[in-house]
Amino acid sequence: MKFLISFLFSFFLLFSFNSFTQTSNLKDYLDTAALFKESGEYERAVDVLEAAKDFNKNPQLLKYRARLEFLSGRSKQALGLFNSIKDKDWQSFLYLGLIDEDLGKEALAIENYSKSLDLRINSIAYLRLGKIYRKKGDYKKAAKYFSSL
Repeated sequence: MKFLISFLFSFFLLFSFNSFTQTSNLKDYLDTAALFKESGEYERAVDVLEAAKDFNKNPQLLKYRARLEFLSGRSKQALGLFNSIKDKDWQSFLYLGLIDEDLGKEALAIENYSKSLDLRINSIAYLRLGKIYRKKGDYKKAAKYFSSL
């Protein structure tokens, strides 16, 4: 039964995607990509956003696609997309920190997590900074960030 529901859901999304690709707006692409993302189909979500050629410079689409690339395990592609966004928000800096950490660039990760915190207090940045400093053996700084959670 689960398989049948999953198949019908995928068929509906694929059919819907194909039917609106010519005349859709940005919201249609983002909504369809979100449906695939929520079902764990990151590759298909990226495919939907890649098809949105009319909107490929849109910062909202770029940010969403960059997040999907990161979630798909493609940190270098995600980094390129995030770097192409001019006005970065706290989430962009948070993801840049996650990407830098994934690529082994701890100094850049610290910088990006700190920028994220400057724009908005968020527990993920505090947690990641605490973990980085704990790993480096700087327990005093680690404790400072962990206690902010």
